[in-house]
This record gives sequence, C-alpha cells and structure tokens, in this order.
Amino acid sequence: MINFLYKGVSILDYITSLVENIGIIKDILWIIFTLIATIVAVLTYKRARLTFLQPLRSEVVKRQIDEMIELLNFLNTDNLDEKIDYYNILLGNFEIKMDEIGFSDETVKKRVKYYEDMFVGTYITKDTFDENRYYPITPFFNPNKIKDKKTKTDFELLQEGIVKLHGIKITKQHSNYMNEFEKYLESPIIPTKIKEKLELIMKDINENITIKIPMIIKTVVLSVYEKQINNVSAIGIINLFSEIKKKHDEQIKDLRKEIRDYLKIDLEW
Repeated sequence: MINFLYKGVSILDYITSLVENIGIIKDILWIIFTLIATIVAVLTYKRARLTFLQPLRSEVVKRQIDEMIELLNFLNTDNLDEKIDYYNILLGNFEIKMDEIGFSDETVKKRVKYYEDMFVGTYITKDTFDENRYYPITPFFNPNKIKDKKTKTDFELLQEGIVKLHGIKITKQHSNYMNEFEKYLESPIIPTKIKEKLELIMKDINENITIKIPMIIKTVVLSVYEKQINNVSAIGIINLFSEIKKKHDEQIKDLRKEIRDYLKIDLEW
C-alpha cells in the first residue's frame, strides 16, 4: 500500500487524528449548546412566572398602599390621649371607687351615673383576683373554709392603708379606637416592622390603663382618707396622671415616618 505523506505525517494518521479532534469538538459544542439551552429555559421560566404572578403582586401592593394610607390618616391626630379616652377612664373609675368606699354625695352619684353610661367593659388589673374577695377552687377545695375567713369591705381595707381596684372600666370611645388599632395589628399585609411599632404603642396604652391609672386612683383615694380632703380637683388628678403616664407623641411620630418612608412619600423622583 502506498502511504502518502503530508507535512511529514502519514495521510492516514492525519485523517485519523482529524476525525478524533472533530469528535472532541463536537462533544464540546454539544455541552455548550445544552448549557445555553438550559440557561435560556430557566430564564424563560422565571420570566413567565413573574409575568403570571405580576397581576397578583400588583393587587397586593395596591391593597397594601391603601391600608398604609388609612393607617397614616388614623395616626394623624394632634391629641391621641382624647382618642384613647384616658381622662374619662381615669376620672370615671375614680368617682366609682369613691362611691364604693362611701365618700360620695348626690353630686358624686350624678357623676358616677354619667360615667357608668359611658362604660362598656372592664380591663383586668392585678387586683381583680384579690384574695379578700375571691377564693380559687383547687382539687382539695373545701367550701366550708370560706366561713373561717372574713371578707373585708373596701372601707376596712382603706383603714389598713389598702385600696383595691377590681378592674378598670373602659369607655365606648376607647373600645372603638382600640378595635380600630387592633385591625391594623391583625392585618396580613401590614409590614412586620410597622406592626412591631404598633405593638409597642399598644403595650404602653395597656400599661397606662391597667397600671398607671390604678396607681393614681389608689394614691388619691388614700390621700383623701388620710388627710380628710373634702374636694378633689379633676384637673389635679389629670395632671398627676400626665406626669407618670407613658407618652405616645414620639412613638406616633416615629411610626408615621416609617410609613412615609415605606410609601416613599418624600422621595424626590
């Protein structure tokens, strides 16, 4: 057989080497093609998914913006204390406690009636389950033992320097406002960071009503008894409460700023 040479290499060997190299190149091109096809398929899927979800996402964003604007308007008040109705709750519960103890006349009874018409519910305080009034039932509870323990009246407790408040009555105004407040806390589309700020305000409101207000009422009632005070100034009681209550102004200001930032209201386009 005649074996031709090409550049010093046998033609047969050259062709064989060329065929092998073409096979390798073909494999490399196939891998590249498959990789490109995969990337294109993934990108196409992502784009199709975004296109499919875009109407739903747009609707969620629209509802979220609407609710955030509502919340912003809800918080747009110059006097949050009036919305929460702190002062009617404070003065009403004070008058009722004075009447329960016996420090009342016809004028006080009229004020008590006025406040009782405003009240729609009661918040539990730490005095609610006072051991002088309530007897917990246990597996070994003996009802006959109640007879061995004398129930003290509010006035008898007062003589010992103790003032008990078995709950704080709340007004309809307060109840309605807090229901609106809780609506935003329970909303599934309000951002978590904003909800956390709302929860802090709610916590402070509850502390003011269940801890701070009882503290003021107890202090004033005890002072009235010990110092034999005949007239108590409503403004004086309110001022005492204003000094110790948790303030909301900075919290509301911070929360409103957070909402405005989220909605990009102040962003320069």
